[in-house]
Amino acid sequence: MKDRRVASLLLALVLSAPSSALAEEPWQTDPESVAKELFFRGVTLLEAGDSERALDAFLRSRATIPRRGNTLNAAICLEKLGRYDEALELYEDVVARFAADVSAADRAALTATMADLRKRVGGLEVVANVTGASVQVDGRQRGTLPLSSPIRVTAGPHVVRVVRNGYETFAAKIEVRAQESASLDAVLEPLTSSGELRIEVEDGEPAEVFVDGALVGSAPWEGLLAPGRHAVWVRRGDLGSAPASLIVVAGQVSLSRLGLVPLGGEIAARVEPRTAEISVDGVPVGTGIFAARLPKGMHKIVASEAGYISRSATLDSGDPGAPRSFDWTLSIDAAHPRWPRPPAGRLWFGALVSYAGAGSLGSGAEASCSQDCVYDLPASGVHVGGRIGYRFPAGVSLGLGGSWLGLTKQLYRVERDSFEAGGRRHAVRYDIEDQIDVSGPMLSFGGSYVAHLGWKLDIVSRLSGGVFFARAADEVQRATARTTGAQVPAFVFGPASDVSTIVPAVLPELGLELGLGDVRVGLALAAMFLPLAGPDYVGRRVGVDPDPDPLRPDAIGNAPQSGVIDHERSFGLTAVFLPGLSFRYEL
Repeated sequence: MKDRRVASLLLALVLSAPSSALAEEPWQTDPESVAKELFFRGVTLLEAGDSERALDAFLRSRATIPRRGNTLNAAICLEKLGRYDEALELYEDVVARFAADVSAADRAALTATMADLRKRVGGLEVVANVTGASVQVDGRQRGTLPLSSPIRVTAGPHVVRVVRNGYETFAAKIEVRAQESASLDAVLEPLTSSGELRIEVEDGEPAEVFVDGALVGSAPWEGLLAPGRHAVWVRRGDLGSAPASLIVVAGQVSLSRLGLVPLGGEIAARVEPRTAEISVDGVPVGTGIFAARLPKGMHKIVASEAGYISRSATLDSGDPGAPRSFDWTLSIDAAHPRWPRPPAGRLWFGALVSYAGAGSLGSGAEASCSQDCVYDLPASGVHVGGRIGYRFPAGVSLGLGGSWLGLTKQLYRVERDSFEAGGRRHAVRYDIEDQIDVSGPMLSFGGSYVAHLGWKLDIVSRLSGGVFFARAADEVQRATARTTGAQVPAFVFGPASDVSTIVPAVLPELGLELGLGDVRVGLALAAMFLPLAGPDYVGRRVGVDPDPDPLRPDAIGNAPQSGVIDHERSFGLTAVFLPGLSFRYEL
């Protein structure tokens, strides 16, 4: 709050007053003395930082004799505790009831304070199918149905319970926005089976009775409850009992007498999810929210729910410096059977066999054939291999592949050259029939995605990259040479006509699979792109057996070996199409 001037003035008036009377109960008997004693006790506790117990003292003082001081100081405690809605109501009561005791300056300060608090609260309208039911908000009694006006609550989530003797307790979580109203329609179901519980206090004096976290009345108290275990405790001022677990039996009356002991400060626990059970010293006291004063001493607070990791704290309720508020969010226990486990991925093995076809291998022989060619057949062959991979639940797979590709291409080309003899140049024609082979193993790695089309059909898209360990060979099946006469056999001279290299490869694939249990059979249309060219054949020459004829300078026997096929490229940028069958087995 921006302005504490009014509160500071009031506190200053009382801090100098005697504060020795801090007994658990005021020793005075007349109302005036009791109200003063409780007021002084509240001031001392507030000065010590114990806002919870100070609030209790101020409220009890106000209940004895309402005055400006105990009302305003109770409002200050409520504001410190974050209970802005209740603080606003008491500030308004100070201005309305004790107007004659509030100066103009103090009224201006209170007006500013109330304006600030109104920005933090909203309204809660609660209606039900029964009357006389108690409305509890976050474990605190806030009214009895029917309500004359909406309940003011702080902005945010709240747990609302509607309690009526003889009915099942109604509980709901509701979100209230600042400066807005929210509505809740509570439907209470009559108890179809019930037992009666009677609560008494050992000294016979009245005391507030709490059942399952809800204030149900004053002891001695009798009520109908559903059969089973219930958490019960009583409170009178700074005295009260620890929560006790009592069993209610259908059709029977259960009696419990509880003793009172000194209470420590209020303990508040808020847990998400709101269905989580809160227990105090092993006694379940409610779900989601618990707020109460416990007997002085050590206590263990536990929050638990199936499927979540429990949280706990041990504290001394009599220690003003101990933590008094717990806001816990339980972590999900992913291993708990409550949560359906996501589908696990699956290891798979696959095989493929494809026809391999390419219009061109990009070789040097083909480049020559494009100029003077008898025939040029497409390359064809086979592609076989296997794959292993892991399919994730989302349908994405990663896998390794190994395969072998073999391609063969035949062409018949004409190469032309010339030589000098007898003072003239003479043309030579070489007719060459080539068989070009490109083959070798390939290793690849890639990813795929399987989309279910319906029935047992899946569509598979895959993209892999790898390396091709290629061996290329250009075997001349037949060659002839001639000048002006008849053709004579020609031969290839020089190093062997094969080379080896390693080139990268890219393999896109699109397929359709049919599921037969754990086996998938499919048709696949794939391709392989070789983006880099292979090496050249170096040192190759073509020619005929020498048969010099001085009388005929143009005779083919006079022609030397020709280099027209030297430095031809083994293969170039190539696109190979691979339609075929695929098989996949999932473990």
